[in-house]
Amino acid sequence: MGWAADYSDAGLLATHPPGPQLVAQHGLVRGTWDTAVAEALQAVARGRGAATLPKTRFSAFHGTDLEARLRAAAVDQVVVVGCLTNACVDASVRDAFCLGFECVVPRECVASVAEEAHAAALLNLENFGSVVGVQDLLNQLED
Repeated sequence: MGWAADYSDAGLLATHPPGPQLVAQHGLVRGTWDTAVAEALQAVARGRGAATLPKTRFSAFHGTDLEARLRAAAVDQVVVVGCLTNACVDASVRDAFCLGFECVVPRECVASVAEEAHAAALLNLENFGSVVGVQDLLNQLED
């Protein structure tokens, strides 16, 4: 997730914690050091012919064409991985579920800053999809 230098695309995320601290530190601005890893991974993915999806909100569906891409490809199940289980992963899974996609979250492929928030989010995500071990997911994909 990254924003414009003036935070015009950050919405309420710029004014609600931890947004003001990020703004004061000029954090999560596209093209700066703290978005460099994501941007490098996107470049590698594009180099291999994979699609990328820049986003400005917690949910990968908000303000993006992700739903249209998935529908065009006749996808009915998504595997959601990422940072901040209790923010971006949670928001993306909830939106995917509400849009009618089956959701799978491999527990070893998500993380949060606080263990308590991570554990609580995983427990709650079971209401919107399957929380599984990554090996179980790989076994299912092979079948």
